[in-house]
Amino acid sequence: MYRKRFRKKKGHSIAELGPAIFLVLLIMVLPVACLASLGIRYTLMFYAVRQAAREASKCSQFITDQSAYQLSARNRATQVLNLFSNGTGANGLRLIATNTYADVINIGTGAVTRYGPATPIPAAVPINTATNVYNITVQVDAEVRPLFEAAGNGAGWFGGAAGVPGLTRPFPVRIICANMCEKPSGLKN
Repeated sequence: MYRKRFRKKKGHSIAELGPAIFLVLLIMVLPVACLASLGIRYTLMFYAVRQAAREASKCSQFITDQSAYQLSARNRATQVLNLFSNGTGANGLRLIATNTYADVINIGTGAVTRYGPATPIPAAVPINTATNVYNITVQVDAEVRPLFEAAGNGAGWFGGAAGVPGLTRPFPVRIICANMCEKPSGLKN
């Protein structure tokens, strides 16, 4: 009697494992990691601006510091933002500009008058908490860097320096947060 002998189907999965893992990493894992890092970095910058607005709204002065420990709203906002980012962008965030404004919002009409970033509310304008709401607004211009940044010499992905913002080069963001001022009488200083 003749028996058919079949080859055992072992070993082909090991041969296919390397290319399969490469494709999974290249097509799925790396893009998701890049998007996740952008999202995390943007969220970090958003919460930094929000915290800067909160801290600035607690200050008793708007432009001038009372002392080395009692900073003005403008300087306190900048100090808080510098804790989260630096000029080199080593953590993926680079702070470009910080502006702090004092907003006077009329309760009856909803009209907004903005003062700042270098000028406080003029002395001739009365502070009236019965008819106005006073906000401190922090506006930040920054850059969020991608996980893998291309070289700027034209040799990088998608043309190097021309690149795609968020994919191969940093993308600019502007985040604005406001918080109600606790001591509106200090907005004139």
